[in-house]
Amino acid sequence: MQAGFYKGVQSAGAAVSWALDGGGTPGATQMWVNIAIFLLSIIFTTIAITRYVGGHHAAGDETLAKANAGVMGAASKTSDPLLTKNDDEGCNA
Repeated sequence: MQAGFYKGVQSAGAAVSWALDGGGTPGATQMWVNIAIFLLSIIFTTIAITRYVGGHHAAGDETLAKANAGVMGAASKTSDPLLTKNDDEGCNA
């Protein structure tokens, strides 16, 4: 659904751009129209994110967080100076 919405907005922007360019509109006016369309898209994107994505969490988020913590913990125990962060050793460029 999101891909279809994106493609619809992209096509609408292309149509506006084509109409402005074909009508002989000056470049500065085209730029300001594009900035206005961009700002409107940010507003609508913010509304969509807060309404549809806001507080949703996948069921496996806690398991994934624990797995990532385990991987990071294993990396900190390695002797590879590129994977560890110590004050006295590491990669000096």
